[in-house]
Amino acid sequence: IGDRVLEVVADRMREAVRPDKALAARIGGDEFLVLVERCSGEAQLARLAGELLSALTEPLEVDGHMLAVGASIGTAFFEQLPGAVDELVHAADAAMYRNKNDARRDPAR
Repeated sequence: IGDRVLEVVADRMREAVRPDKALAARIGGDEFLVLVERCSGEAQLARLAGELLSALTEPLEVDGHMLAVGASIGTAFFEQLPGAVDELVHAADAAMYRNKNDARRDPAR
């Protein structure tokens, strides 16, 4: 069931981010990366993150089982980190873990 859940998550991500606006890819395990080529700023990133979270947390049915999927999202804006791409990915990953920890401390988030 786990592999099928990841397929559904990937499909939902592709639907949430139009291919002409962004690239969504699985980078390993249950981790995905979304690259937005033209972004007007952090407000657009926050809006896209909200749309992704909404799409990902919709209940899904896999092999007759209704499942709830959680997600944690972190964002990083290239202009704030004009170095190497790995720095940008690291910053987004760190932001995701901060958001995940904040949600654990305050489940109402």
